[in-house]
Amino acid sequence: MFTFLFSVSTGEGKHWFVIIRTSEHLVEIFDSLGSSKNYIKDNIRYEGVFEYNTFPVQCQDSYYCGAFAIYFLVERYSNLDLEFEELLNDIFSPTCEENQQKVKEFLLKLDYKLK
Repeated sequence: MFTFLFSVSTGEGKHWFVIIRTSEHLVEIFDSLGSSKNYIKDNIRYEGVFEYNTFPVQCQDSYYCGAFAIYFLVERYSNLDLEFEELLNDIFSPTCEENQQKVKEFLLKLDYKLK
C-alpha cells in the first residue's frame, strides 16, 4: 500500500492519491478527483491489472484530498471482501458535497481540528 503526493510540473497544486496491491495481479488506484489514471499508467511499470475510480468524489474546489485518501484506506482495509467498485459505491455518494461532509465527520471522529 502506498499513499502518494504528486504535482504536475506545470501545476501549482499538490494532490494525494492511494495505490493498493490487493492481490498478486491486481492494483487499485484511488484518486478522489478521479483524474490520475493516465499519470499512473504512464509512470508505473506493473504487469498486472489496474483498477481506477474514474469519477470524482471530491469537489474540485476542496483541499481535502489527503483526508479522502486516509478515509478510503480505512474503509478499504475494513472491507477487503468487497470489490473495488462495490466499495466505492458503498462509501461515497454521487454528490461531492455529501462526500465532503462524510470525510469531515470522519476527521472529527479522529479528533482532528478543522480549520
